[in-house]
Amino acid sequence: MLQPPDLAGHTVLIMEDEFIIAMDLESEILDTGATVLGPFARSSEGLEMLREQRPDIAILDVALADGEVYPVAEALEEHGVPFVFHTAHGERNELQARFGDVVVCHKPIPPAQIAEQLISILAKN
Repeated sequence: MLQPPDLAGHTVLIMEDEFIIAMDLESEILDTGATVLGPFARSSEGLEMLREQRPDIAILDVALADGEVYPVAEALEEHGVPFVFHTAHGERNELQARFGDVVVCHKPIPPAQIAEQLISILAKN
């Protein structure tokens, strides 16, 4: 587990349709001191939320209940919001070709490692 709350003051969007994984991610991110938007299981829910709020960073599962997360990724990219893909689907090269040098975390991966990736990305920005 992370030591101090390294994401304190940040807002993290979670897009994940697998309930247990979504709850594990949410718990880990909350433990870092961040605020969580979601978790959302559908791209449509994430897009609706983005009309009202902007996260500081996001965790995106590629395959959601209503299809692929790409519309959310594109909306985040338009607003300059960094994100990581957390997926069992999609090839790193394909995702990076489409979204630049995005971080791709392949399932299964401990939620703490994803939180560390978020911290690293925010530290660079």
